[in-house]
Amino acid sequence: MKHTQGPWEFRQTNIDDPAFISDIHAPHQDNPSENGTDPVVARTSYRHIGGEAEANARLISAAPELLEAIKEVVTALESYAEDWNTTQPTDVTVCLPQLKVAMEKAEGD
Repeated sequence: MKHTQGPWEFRQTNIDDPAFISDIHAPHQDNPSENGTDPVVARTSYRHIGGEAEANARLISAAPELLEAIKEVVTALESYAEDWNTTQPTDVTVCLPQLKVAMEKAEGD
């Protein structure tokens, strides 16, 4: 199954001392929710006001763009690695597997 296409937006929906709740919406989708609003992709909540919950929500909302950036970087690094064809470890050969693992985790592969 494929994820909801981005971009996603962080929207603070409720601060109710001491709880923080926010929704991650996917605007501009062809499938609005039953009440006609943008679909909610995720909801975060945290019982401590200190910025961590908002930071988590913002990170989640950036996920589609981060995944696309990783894909572009992987493609570029694979091309670079092929051009140099070296058996010596380089920054590229060290970070490329890490990027692929993150990409596979995000895509569920």
